[in-house]
Amino acid sequence: MTKVELRNVNNHILRNVNLVINDGEFMVILGPNGAGKTTLLKVIAGFQKYDGHVLFDDEFIDDLPPHKRCIGYVPQSLALFIHMTVEENVAFGLKTQKLPRDVVKRRVENVLELLDLKHLRNRYPKTLSAGEQQKVALARALVINPKVLLMDEPFSYLQSDVRSQLRLELKRLQRALKITTIFVTHDLDEAEELADRATFLNNGRIVATGKFNEIMYRASHVLKELNILRCLVKNADSSGIAHVKCHGIELSILHENPLDVGDEVTLMIPPNKVVILHTKSLTKINTYIGIINDVHNSRITISIGDLRIIAYNNQGFNLKPGDEIYVQFPLKHLKVLS
Repeated sequence: MTKVELRNVNNHILRNVNLVINDGEFMVILGPNGAGKTTLLKVIAGFQKYDGHVLFDDEFIDDLPPHKRCIGYVPQSLALFIHMTVEENVAFGLKTQKLPRDVVKRRVENVLELLDLKHLRNRYPKTLSAGEQQKVALARALVINPKVLLMDEPFSYLQSDVRSQLRLELKRLQRALKITTIFVTHDLDEAEELADRATFLNNGRIVATGKFNEIMYRASHVLKELNILRCLVKNADSSGIAHVKCHGIELSILHENPLDVGDEVTLMIPPNKVVILHTKSLTKINTYIGIINDVHNSRITISIGDLRIIAYNNQGFNLKPGDEIYVQFPLKHLKVLS
């Protein structure tokens, strides 16, 4: 296991970044587009110039080129070679190590088995599903026995069911291999599920680092696009459901920690988790009539009483300002930040 540390790191994107990722930790990096998330990974990997220092286990690695940093890197594009088989793509990760042929063969065999890819070894990337391609990219990163695994939004283009399955597999592998992992994502559910800790970046600076709920609360002032709701508890019962009042409407929420009447709570629901409907849902919980304020491509703003929220019209409804629409806040997606 390897501890990673960034000390006073600066470049054209990052601003005085100081961060420690502990041995064997799964650190998730969050933030809006252009915040510096990918740049942070590339600095650690040695792909981008920077001022300051990067350390592995308290040793400076600033002068080491990328191939000597022992990094496993999975880019968003996956970068698989279409003219190579699965086995050849995985073995390519060992090329710079100049290992004996029998060692390469054994290492490739082990990682193919680890990721259940042996039956696909002679297939080419274009014949694989998106999930299988992702596993090949991960296998190529792991075959070098990296000290640190870097993953840049690897699941962003996958279907939700495939993404969920791969998250489970990744977490299992990360725990089994005890490998320090730094994972960039926009998906808050993904971050909450995977992270031991998370770091929120904005404009190249670290806003907050800590447990998921803690950093989302501390970063809420830069999260205008994430529907941050300030609410008061009306009542809570032992079943884990509480009823809160937010900006003139009442919502039911799930809670793990004890809540008392009058407590202030901060909720968050990402725009892509807000459900919009032309007809009232059979589920009455957290369903209200809203008025469309603004439409910009698929992004819409809606008023429900005093509450103004952002949602996405992924269903392709023909909407215009002034239209009424049913809005639903699914229980499982209303996150309690504090």
